Amino acid sequence: MVLTHAPCLHPIRRCWRTPGRLGIEHRDPHATTTRLKRKPPRRRLGPAMSYGWWKFIHLVGVVCFVAAHGTSMAATFLMRRIHEPQQVSGILQLSAATVSAFYLSTLVLLVGGIGAGVEGRWFDQGWIWASIILLVGIGVAMFPMARGHFRRVRMVLELMDTGTAVSRDDFVRVLNSGHPTLTAGTGSAALLLIVYLMVLKPF
Repeated sequence: MVLTHAPCLHPIRRCWRTPGRLGIEHRDPHATTTRLKRKPPRRRLGPAMSYGWWKFIHLVGVVCFVAAHGTSMAATFLMRRIHEPQQVSGILQLSAATVSAFYLSTLVLLVGGIGAGVEGRWFDQGWIWASIILLVGIGVAMFPMARGHFRRVRMVLELMDTGTAVSRDDFVRVLNSGHPTLTAGTGSAALLLIVYLMVLKPF
């Protein structure tokens, strides 16, 4: 006796239903299940760092960047309270000592962030581009403001050292000519926005 099998239209596996036993299904041992397709791993031309190491380098740069930037901002606020030329000169020297650390930390966080973005394949999303543009834009906008204020204070101190008559009122006016609240508020808001983009990745 010849048995005929009617195939069932199952989307994943192939099976046969035996006439008279429509409630029993027999799996085809040679059938394969469907799998989700994933991107093939990126080829490495040489020894490469893992995503975790790039992220670690990026976070080290962020911590050093915040420390260096915070020192400069604290110096700006202190100069508005201390009106003694010698003390103001010491504060300026402290702020100038952090300039190299500021540039180096900026480079480290950018290199680490870009490396993590490439290793994690984040550059096809908008949040990482928005973070980079925001960091560069806020740096370009804030740097002239802080540098101009410190330069004016140093110029007045140099005039006082050479014996040029500079009244105390003029000296205090120069010290108060900066806008530390605006600079600190803008920088803090930009930093919080960057952290939001990096953590939540909204787009």
